Amino acid sequence: MTPDRTPDSDANADMDLDPIARSPQANGMPSADAIDADARRGSVPADVLSSHSAASLGGSYLKAEISASAIRHNMSLIRAAVGTTAQVCSVVKANCYGHGLATLLNLLEGLTDFFGVATPEEAIVLRQMGCLKPTLMFLPACGWATGRELRQALDRLIVENVTFTLVHKDELRAIAEASRRVGIEAKVHIMVDTGMGRGGAPVEDSIDLFRAARNESAVALTGAYTHFATADDGDQEFTRHQLNRFLNVVDLSGGREGLVLHAANSAATIAMP
Repeated sequence: MTPDRTPDSDANADMDLDPIARSPQANGMPSADAIDADARRGSVPADVLSSHSAASLGGSYLKAEISASAIRHNMSLIRAAVGTTAQVCSVVKANCYGHGLATLLNLLEGLTDFFGVATPEEAIVLRQMGCLKPTLMFLPACGWATGRELRQALDRLIVENVTFTLVHKDELRAIAEASRRVGIEAKVHIMVDTGMGRGGAPVEDSIDLFRAARNESAVALTGAYTHFATADDGDQEFTRHQLNRFLNVVDLSGGREGLVLHAANSAATIAMP
């Protein structure tokens, strides 16, 4: 879906922010192509974790080779760019985008602060593999099941200490009921749709959702996020507009203290760390 790139008329979206549009090189962060250049030149040891056939097309096999040293090298560049106060989330949905969760999990656990998954099944698989890192599920809490199936899944995810994405008050009520059933406080991050148009609470509804979550004793609001629509474009104007809107919503909803705030996908991490 193509996002609406026209800033809306919300006066709050014009909150002044310090300039953040700097070149990747000015931030000490190379371009996306440069990140892997050392590995391609051979200066990073190619200690292959796995080599597996991904598909067969007309008799030709596609193969993915995973270099642990290249991953460590790339992560060290990311850490250097974002600084010591920022956390890094490794998104491992869809079996690490087809590269193999079983292959990469042990390596990534030592490099990341928390994990992101799409579905309840992916979250449970992480726990079954022994991973206890904080884990955020991107699908809205009630967006994938109903009735008894939903209740059982919410109960299991709370017990497994999986953090939910919250986009609607109805979901907050369902999560709170599950929390009381199992006797464990549930954790949620609110997703705000600042222009992607693909998921999240609309900006105009977000402040009430923040307030409701903060007032729900069975639920802990531990974070909030948005998703940049065009961070991989050369022009970062719309990305800055989205960030402005997101931070404005948070500031008008009780402030940033105690919350993990996140928005930077890979492109934004490189261009605007």
